[in-house]
Amino acid sequence: MVIPLIEGFPRADRLNPVLQINEIEAVLATRFIISARRDALDVTDINLDAERDAIIRAIDVLVGGI
Repeated sequence: MVIPLIEGFPRADRLNPVLQINEIEAVLATRFIISARRDALDVTDINLDAERDAIIRAIDVLVGGI
């Protein structure tokens, strides 16, 4: 599953957390979640482990409204 990160995307509190990626603040566009083949994705060295809780919370809000 892939969730786009979009600069300046309109936010809905917990559904769209702002993630700091290098010097860029990008919004997790959770409602645009899609499936994608791994080989179709670009390789990057960006690590979002520190944002894990916010990402899981956003998916929970999308799926369960929690």
